[in-house]
Amino acid sequence: MRSSNAPWAALAGSLALTLAAAAFLFSAAGARDRSRFARAVRSAEERVAGRLEAQAAVLRGAAGLIAARPETSAPEFQAYVARLQIEEHHPGIQGVGFVRRVRRAESGAIEADLQGRGFAGLRIWPDLGREERTAIVWLEPLDRRNRAAIGYDMFTEPVRREAMERARDSGTAALSGKVTLVQEIDVRRQPGFLLYVPVYRGGAIPPTVAGRREALIGWTYSPFRGDDFFGALFAGEPDPTVDFRIYDGDAEDPARLLHDAHRSKPGRRAISEIVHIQPAGHDWTLAFVSLPVLEIDLMPALAALIIGAAVSALVFLLSRREVLARSRAENALAELQRSLEQRSLFEERLREEGRVNSILRRLGISLAAELDPDRVAQLVTDEGAALTGAERGAMFDGAAAHRLLAVAGRRDPVALQSGNELVARTFRGERAVRIADVGAPAPLSDGTVKAWLAAPVVSRTGDVLAGLFFAHSTAGHFTEQHERLLLGLAAQASIALDNARLLRDLRDTDRRKDEFLAVLGHELRNPLAPVVTALEVARRDPASAPRQFSIVERQTRHMVRIVDDLLDVSRISRGKIELKKQTLSVNDVLTRAAESVSALAQARDQKLSVKFPPEPLVIEADPVRLEQILGNLLTNAIKYTPERGEVELSAVEREGELELRVRDSGIGIPAEALRTLFDPFVQVPGAKNYATGGLGIGLALVRGLVELHGGTVQAQSAGTGSGSTFSVRLPAVLKGSTPREVPKTAQRANRGRVLVVDDNVDAAMTLAEAVRLDGHDVRVSHDGDAALRDAASFVPEVVLLDIGLPGMDGYEVVGRLRRLPQLARTLMVALTGFGQESDRVRALAAGFDEHLVKPVDLDTVHGVLRRRLGTA
Repeated sequence: MRSSNAPWAALAGSLALTLAAAAFLFSAAGARDRSRFARAVRSAEERVAGRLEAQAAVLRGAAGLIAARPETSAPEFQAYVARLQIEEHHPGIQGVGFVRRVRRAESGAIEADLQGRGFAGLRIWPDLGREERTAIVWLEPLDRRNRAAIGYDMFTEPVRREAMERARDSGTAALSGKVTLVQEIDVRRQPGFLLYVPVYRGGAIPPTVAGRREALIGWTYSPFRGDDFFGALFAGEPDPTVDFRIYDGDAEDPARLLHDAHRSKPGRRAISEIVHIQPAGHDWTLAFVSLPVLEIDLMPALAALIIGAAVSALVFLLSRREVLARSRAENALAELQRSLEQRSLFEERLREEGRVNSILRRLGISLAAELDPDRVAQLVTDEGAALTGAERGAMFDGAAAHRLLAVAGRRDPVALQSGNELVARTFRGERAVRIADVGAPAPLSDGTVKAWLAAPVVSRTGDVLAGLFFAHSTAGHFTEQHERLLLGLAAQASIALDNARLLRDLRDTDRRKDEFLAVLGHELRNPLAPVVTALEVARRDPASAPRQFSIVERQTRHMVRIVDDLLDVSRISRGKIELKKQTLSVNDVLTRAAESVSALAQARDQKLSVKFPPEPLVIEADPVRLEQILGNLLTNAIKYTPERGEVELSAVEREGELELRVRDSGIGIPAEALRTLFDPFVQVPGAKNYATGGLGIGLALVRGLVELHGGTVQAQSAGTGSGSTFSVRLPAVLKGSTPREVPKTAQRANRGRVLVVDDNVDAAMTLAEAVRLDGHDVRVSHDGDAALRDAASFVPEVVLLDIGLPGMDGYEVVGRLRRLPQLARTLMVALTGFGQESDRVRALAAGFDEHLVKPVDLDTVHGVLRRRLGTA
């Protein structure tokens, strides 16, 4: 009986085991798919939150820049955003901008600034008559979409205003609800949203809500087009497993849909999940549904059933071979155990990935907010050790000395081994270098280390800023994943160090600017004092007027030279100077330069000598600019040379080039100052206490003018107290001489009617007197309305018209004058303190015939009159 029942019992047991295996496989496949779905959902959730947090960190960096430097200009903000490389590092983001808080009394100034930056006729819009307004003043990159948003008052729209007020009162980033961006200028419009970060005066967040509202300057912000942003965010997924929709708010409301991925139709056994997140304090709803790729695969279970049935039949037929059946059961049990172990390993890997993601997120936030290079180095080294599990780590400077910047782990002394291959490869800028060989030479002075991992920190320009080194006492500890993590860490460190160093450079520039302004104030007040004194003496003692007027003229021309130097430096930097070259005798150039400073050398009892070339030389150059170059060098040499010292000017021909040299026996130049000597606003240490005056722009102007001529300039000095030599080399010098020209005597213009219009009474009266001395009939007006009345009755032949008039400016006045038929042949001349090429073009377009820049030389005015009235 037992024997007859045994095969049936074996068959029943085998079939039961087969069904259990099939059910287990089906269940395991379902669990695996649900686990993959859950991971995909968490990954998408973290990607959205992480990208928004990263952008908030970018906005906080921009807010820190504006708070630290309230005078930040539009070009500086544009350069800052360009360095962020938004399209490369933050795809899908419309831009980075600044919304300024504007009170109604400030609206005119803001609008004028926007119009001056190329937004002709722009007003802050819309105007709802409120006292407090806002205006988008910067938005980069300034493409055609973003230009449409400039000047927009976001406070006029409730959704935007709610987010802006929440950011203002909380002091943190705030995300808006769904809006239609003003950048949506095409037919197809995408839903959008905005992210704001408040900017307070002084940079610190006030402790109270009232204090925050009072200290608010504005907001840095980023606009997002929903489909562009989420499309770029998830564009890198090679094989997506879920479809999703993102809604504004805490529910699935089709009217508040921000983005629909539209990846595919859901599978027949789709898995779905609703996730609520609060990025930057605002509710979003993410609806996920699995794609067919996650559908449970029934083939393994069906195969198990078929195979199990066959095995059961075999067991039924071969029931007496119990040992073989037991062996098969044990094998099946072992396979099940291995599956469980693999599942455990997979869960452990998930936990490790979660830990790494947490560290990377924390590091990204910290690096975005940190602006001190030393703290950035320490932060990167500490987090790098945590990411790679290193026992110790170090960061070294990329300079030749390889200075130690930070240490993680053990704090005992550490130094790089010179000549080590790992060190050499790292500072050559190669990718991450991993060494797992126990016998490999150690890059750091530590004999217990068996595994090494290193990576360079490379700037955007390709320079190696630093090297990261991590060590472990276990051979083979560092893996390929650690290598990838370290490369990502090095890329973040590069951006953070670049930003920190940029801020430090901005602060240095700001400090040099403040010093320059202080010196400029001193330099302008110095000549003003004798001018005021001379005029008072002339008023009290008319007999001394000629002598006092010579003082006034000399000091006024000194102030004009200061202003001209400043303008020349600016024009050179923007490429606005055009050379007017002539064939010049080198001997004549040397003679005029020496004569221009001889009085200054005599006043200091100095020996000024000139060494002419052995044979006559000629060169093609701008005579005014060449005299400006030599005048600056000779004036500096005299100023920084003690009394009874020597200054020498010489010229020689070397290899087809003209070398001009100015040598002095003065105070000399320290070696460390030679590198930055020709930069704007730079003064040699100790020189300000030795010489009178100096703005630090003379040598910058010399370098710019020399380079415009295609030449070079350099300074040499053996150090403090050893004198200095400045050498200028100009190309294409030739042997020979130039004919001397006899200047023509200027002729006087025919008498005519001249109208002078200027709101500065002194300027108008003095110019009128100068023109009247030549016999012209002159009238004076001080505003636009008076000018129109006087012109209609007086019918002038020439109008000298100031542009900066109160009320009606010169552009409007000239337009109205042009409409008077009796003034059809009148010459309209603009007088202005704005001398850029764009100012001249605007004046001519407004109706002026000529454009003169203040202060105007009288010979120039007489030349204008001669061209209109003819010569007597």
